[in-house]
Amino acid sequence: MYFKANYQQCELFKKMLLFMKSNSFFRIGDQLTSRRKIFLSMKIVTFLLLSACLSASAGGNAQKVTFSQKNVKLEKVFREIRKQTGYVFFYDARLLEGAKSVNIDLKDASVEEALKETLQGQRLDFSIERKTVTIVQKPEIARSVVNVTK
Repeated sequence: MYFKANYQQCELFKKMLLFMKSNSFFRIGDQLTSRRKIFLSMKIVTFLLLSACLSASAGGNAQKVTFSQKNVKLEKVFREIRKQTGYVFFYDARLLEGAKSVNIDLKDASVEEALKETLQGQRLDFSIERKTVTIVQKPEIARSVVNVTK
């Protein structure tokens, strides 16, 4: 068999052959032992992946917020919640212009508890769907009743 190769390819091929000769995995006599080693390593990798996935899912459900500050704007509170939990916030910037600054002291609170505490006394409400928080203006019941009677 004839093939054209440069010097680097030949050296790489020689090193690969030396590695195969010195490595017990490629020897025929040790084939049963190497199969056992491969099977054992597959078991270990499977166990590690399974435990990592389970711990990640448990951590994802237990999102906690810790934040303490006085006279802070709502935008800053939303940014901090996003940093700590990964939740995404959707809101109209004009809604937050009329909002009052808040004094907030949260320690290991859930996202829902943190938002209830933050928006207490504001004309804003929220809804959470998956990892998205939507901030909306509270419906004004008195105004809608007046419109119906006219």
